[in-house]
Amino acid sequence: MTRVLLVEDEEPFVEEVRAALRTAELDVELTVAKDKEAAQAHLSGEFFDLLILDLRIPTAAGALDADPAHGFAIFTSARQMAPGLPILVLTSSSGEEYIGQLLDAARKVDVWGAGQEQNTVSFVKKLNLSGLPDHLRGIIQPICDLELVEIDGPDAISIQFGRLIRIFARSCRAVRAVIKPLGGGLSGAPVYRIVLTDDVGARVHNAVAKLGPLPAVRDEAGRYDTHVSRLKAAATPRKLALLEYGAKDSAAVFYQLANDFDGTAFDAAVWRTDASLAVATSLEAMTIEWSEGVPETSRSVADIRRRMLDDDDFNEIVAKHALDWAPSLERGRAQSLWCCVHGDLHGENALVNANGSAVLIDYGDVGDGSRALDPVALEFSLLFHPKGPLLESEWPTEEQAVNWPEIETYLVGCPYPEFVRSVREWAIRAAVGRREHAAAAYSYLIRQLKYDTTDGVRAKQMLDGARALFAATL
Repeated sequence: MTRVLLVEDEEPFVEEVRAALRTAELDVELTVAKDKEAAQAHLSGEFFDLLILDLRIPTAAGALDADPAHGFAIFTSARQMAPGLPILVLTSSSGEEYIGQLLDAARKVDVWGAGQEQNTVSFVKKLNLSGLPDHLRGIIQPICDLELVEIDGPDAISIQFGRLIRIFARSCRAVRAVIKPLGGGLSGAPVYRIVLTDDVGARVHNAVAKLGPLPAVRDEAGRYDTHVSRLKAAATPRKLALLEYGAKDSAAVFYQLANDFDGTAFDAAVWRTDASLAVATSLEAMTIEWSEGVPETSRSVADIRRRMLDDDDFNEIVAKHALDWAPSLERGRAQSLWCCVHGDLHGENALVNANGSAVLIDYGDVGDGSRALDPVALEFSLLFHPKGPLLESEWPTEEQAVNWPEIETYLVGCPYPEFVRSVREWAIRAAVGRREHAAAAYSYLIRQLKYDTTDGVRAKQMLDGARALFAATL
């Protein structure tokens, strides 16, 4: 069902628009707002596929202050609250002074994946609406055609995300999308694996999609272009599309995934096969370009921690958990390889195949940091990530948690010792020395105390281990 918001205060024109929709034989859910306040409320709280806007409207119900400035304010609000919303402006002589600014906001984009670009802002003269049915049909029919794409997946997908998946599928000439949530997106930007097939059942794409607020998705796409594209082609999926229109204030970026990457690093740990040993080696090799030629620098522990946790959250955690020793540790310094890192390398942000070869996904945190942060995060995510396979394990004991730097003692009774050992060895190779390793571990562990779901006792025990490891180098 196509959702249309009509902003128009004159009932005869409202009826003309209704008649035009009937003539065009379009399946539309029409919402009418007759003033600025009502229009802003609808735009803020609801999802629409199209805004039809008369510029000359009053500010509120019953007000006698109709003016094109109020309609232009709605236009501006729509561009802010729903940047991807196409707008059809009903023009008249009273609004001519705003036409130039409206035209400046127009973009020619294939909004609906139909293979045809259309203006995101278009115009119809209000005093001659004879061509309105054809105009509306040209705008709305491609939206209706999106429903031809079948989505097979979780019921909890929002209207916006479903719309973006259908737009991408249609742009690829696919008719079916089978989607499965992946483990990224803990910040509220979900990550999905999407398999697209065409009208004869042939696979079109095996893709990974990151969906979320437009600024966050644009930021991720930019990080991919700046940092991730530097890696070998086998290291990461290839970016296929960035969709910024058609879903209110939501956007999506899609990446091509090889067909056999059906597991995660967490899965590989559980497999306890040669593949579990290969994951760390694969990830280390594929990210080597990020640190090649980078010189060592001296960094404070606070610098390394800030890559994971900002100062406000840090101060709150120190006060809440009585970590009086933390500020002193943060003044310590470590030699570091400060280079590009993934920044959120938990076990579900590395997809693996049966041989243990891995690819990275979810690039929202990619940027400069300590090279040791990624392997440390991967190791500890088994214990602290919500989907970590050791989240509720009785291992490690209290004594082992405090002594986690002593790998042989730490691994006694570990359900997945091969995986943990291989990732630990990567962390030691990645760090310049024990101080950087300790600082990276401290940074990850203190960040876990930010989350209510974290086993705070275990995190603080392991923080004691990181503190001791750093002190042992003094």
